[in-house]
Amino acid sequence: MKKNLKVILSTVVITLSSLISALGSSILMFIGAKFINKKQSFFDSTGLNRNIIVGFLFALICSLPFVVYTFLCSSGETTLYSWNWQMMMFIIITSFISTFSCIAFPFSQIYRNTKIGFTLSAIIVISLNILIILLNANITFIHAQYITTECSNEFLIILSFEIAFLIWLYFEWKFNVWVIYFLDFFSSFYIFFLSPNLNPIERNINVLSIIILAIGITIFYKKVKGLKLEVNKRTIGIIK
Repeated sequence: MKKNLKVILSTVVITLSSLISALGSSILMFIGAKFINKKQSFFDSTGLNRNIIVGFLFALICSLPFVVYTFLCSSGETTLYSWNWQMMMFIIITSFISTFSCIAFPFSQIYRNTKIGFTLSAIIVISLNILIILLNANITFIHAQYITTECSNEFLIILSFEIAFLIWLYFEWKFNVWVIYFLDFFSSFYIFFLSPNLNPIERNINVLSIIILAIGITIFYKKVKGLKLEVNKRTIGIIK
């Protein structure tokens, strides 16, 4: 009974502290967005008002190879972390912060409110994320490939490519933040709760399969709908 009570209390404390922190940063971003862009609402300019079901289904389909691999190759090994609500809430909130606060918000504001093109906007956002990590070198990183406290060159390079991919996806799906949020969420969720103790090569293959499938589905969807890619000669330059 005491153990259960302890778990419940710790979960509540962690959840509330995370929510308060997220709420505080969200309020600042809301004020900043209103100051930067007075013509569009905060939800429209950042993509929060986009179709959440589309984002959920897209991410679910793209991450299916990870699930299939897990059930086909798992031989009863224990997962990296046993199920607990603290970790679940941590993943939910961290995925939102990493995709919305660190990617969607800065990219949407820079690209939409300046004459800066896609490439330079993406470079600025990637550099901003790297700077944040370097200034907080002791924090634990949840990454689609591994969990680490080491801010190595390899980690920074992989992270840069991952952010670039998420920015491209966010841009191609008309600034639908839910597309990249759920993709990040499912990747982290599978690593923590569903996958066996995969080695680095297996994790890389699974993550690469998600990326390839996401790119393929995006391009196929646009061809079927007769839509042009958002990243084109007009938008990809340093200056629009």
